[in-house]
Amino acid sequence: MRERLASPPAPEILQYLYGPRLAEQRVTLFSPMMMVNQAHVVMLARQGIIDRAAAVKLLREIRALEASGPDGMEWNAALEDVHLNIEAQLIARLGPEVGGRMHTARSRNDLYATVNRIYVRERLLGAAEQLLALRGQMLDLASAHAETIMTGYTHMQPAQPITFGHYLSGVAAGLEREDGRMAAAYASANRSPMGACALAGTSFPIDRALVADLLGFDGVLTNTLDAVATRDYVGDALYALAMAGTVLSRCATDLHHWCSFEYGFVELSDAAAGTSSIMPQKKNPMPLEHTKAKAAHLVGALVSAMGCWKTTPYAHGREVSTESVQVAGDAFTQVAAACALMACSLRGLKVNGERMRAALDRNFAVATDFADALVQEGGLPFRTAHQVVAAAVRKRAERGDAGLNADAVLAAMREMGLSTKLPAERLTLLASPEEAVRRRAHPGGPAPEEVRRMVGQQQEVLEAHRQAWAGRRGRLDEASERLEQAVSGFVG
Repeated sequence: MRERLASPPAPEILQYLYGPRLAEQRVTLFSPMMMVNQAHVVMLARQGIIDRAAAVKLLREIRALEASGPDGMEWNAALEDVHLNIEAQLIARLGPEVGGRMHTARSRNDLYATVNRIYVRERLLGAAEQLLALRGQMLDLASAHAETIMTGYTHMQPAQPITFGHYLSGVAAGLEREDGRMAAAYASANRSPMGACALAGTSFPIDRALVADLLGFDGVLTNTLDAVATRDYVGDALYALAMAGTVLSRCATDLHHWCSFEYGFVELSDAAAGTSSIMPQKKNPMPLEHTKAKAAHLVGALVSAMGCWKTTPYAHGREVSTESVQVAGDAFTQVAAACALMACSLRGLKVNGERMRAALDRNFAVATDFADALVQEGGLPFRTAHQVVAAAVRKRAERGDAGLNADAVLAAMREMGLSTKLPAERLTLLASPEEAVRRRAHPGGPAPEEVRRMVGQQQEVLEAHRQAWAGRRGRLDEASERLEQAVSGFVG
């Protein structure tokens, strides 16, 4: 392969490029490489590009290497990569007359573009399945806490009463949208570059559609230059992972706050917590801290990949084909960890409903409900009602009084020269946290019956998403069976 060059690879090239690349790819790309090799040889034989006898010998040896696995091969970094090591083994076993024919009508450019797509789509399937399971766990918890009243926050300040179930349903809604991004990333990845060769295709009478079908792709990337020049599907996948990780990070941030002593709303199980080497009292919510941080790694992977593409020519090059792709594996590992750690945090989570409810008696989260009551049954314009309640809150806060009550609101009205026929008892009822939540029964609101309806609908969507991903995996299994049958047609 290096006949054009007068020297072997420099030590730095072996140490920093070929060696690390081979060590990683022999694990991640060995199986996809063997799939592509078999599909390509089948196509070459069916198209009459190589004779049947050569195809039979090649396929038997490829299968033998595949069965022995990557640990059954001797790897040589001086041969640069997984493909050339495999090809060297085939030539050693079959001779150049047969072993040297496997690479006919293809290049490493379209070969690696293809095996990387196979790798990414498989990892996307795994990530999507983890996120589906986590969504199901969240929705089950949301249903169980449809009536657990708590403070809803904006700007990290008490805002309005909601329920813990309403909160979890909201996070699950965010993850539901991430499923769409994952599905779009899968569709982007699942197109075959094979047949593009280096960039200009080939003069051999290849069948690109056949190879794509045997490998489970949804179709062919038509333009041969584009097929080897782009790794945009990696960006699509990393964006989907980063978005999902960000949703999990934000949820972990809330739970992190709420499990502090000052809030005391939730508590992780002992199995999910850590301790201190010096402070005997500590119960640290470590999985939440790590879940928050994982999002940074995911965003970093996306930025890294896109940075590799920036200002590169629209053609094949190592910046695009190698450097931009190498961050994907760790990103999938990070999102898997984030999902698992969040699932661990939710499993056995103790929810202190009494403390959640008690906080509403101390903060001013019912202020909007007092204002709404003055409008709905007191006849005031909303802006006037807002001013009245704001004045009442200010006075209570200045005196250090906890919470808001009808007497304070009515006193503020009198000070502003206003009056209402709304009795204090009725005002108190309308502005109670329970009534505030109950009355918000419109679509998407925190009323318990609406939360249950919403969660039920979300569970239906979740099941549809599960079926969609099962369908994608099923189609890959069917393609694998087609490849198996095609190869068996040669080797028996």
